[in-house]
Amino acid sequence: MNKTTITMMFATGLAIGVLMPGSANAQTSSTKTVRGPFEVVISHRGDPFETPLALAGMLTLNVDASGSFTGVLKTGKDKQGNDLPAILFHGPNLPPDPSSADSYNVYGQITGRSVSILFDLGNNKYIIGSGVSKADLSAADTGDLSFAGGAAVGTDGGDSGDWGTFLTTSPAPTTMTTCTTVSLFGIQIYQSCTTITTSGN
Repeated sequence: MNKTTITMMFATGLAIGVLMPGSANAQTSSTKTVRGPFEVVISHRGDPFETPLALAGMLTLNVDASGSFTGVLKTGKDKQGNDLPAILFHGPNLPPDPSSADSYNVYGQITGRSVSILFDLGNNKYIIGSGVSKADLSAADTGDLSFAGGAAVGTDGGDSGDWGTFLTTSPAPTTMTTCTTVSLFGIQIYQSCTTITTSGN
């Protein structure tokens, strides 16, 4: 296999793979669009009767010069190009949640390599993540790829887990496919991928 795959594992079993990274090219806009497959698994619930919760999909963020961003999480696709069955997964083996919306609004801040991110699930339910990015995404050149991830809390008190993503500023100058695989306690549940192909001109 001539494609390079990078896989990172979290304590909850999340894995992220990257195939065919593109080269860098300067982007001049003061507002940058960064996107990539994203997942968060809340594996520990404060309520012992609650089951694990996950979000998985395609994340798009609009980052201004100060590092503040708004964005949206939409349904992702697997490596074969099939739509994932949902964005929200909830239950002992993370089945698709029938209450899952078509998209969820995202808010946050990038300060250097520090990332804070909030997902609004509606009905006063939120998942909040804090972590670090390999690169400063607010200053990254077009096509630069950066892993970001960290700890997550919510939607209720005592809930905790992990989040992770590979994000690239767009448009990317060549073809790049990034994939995230959501696993729970070592069992693969879903995979979300995205491919960006541009001329880079």
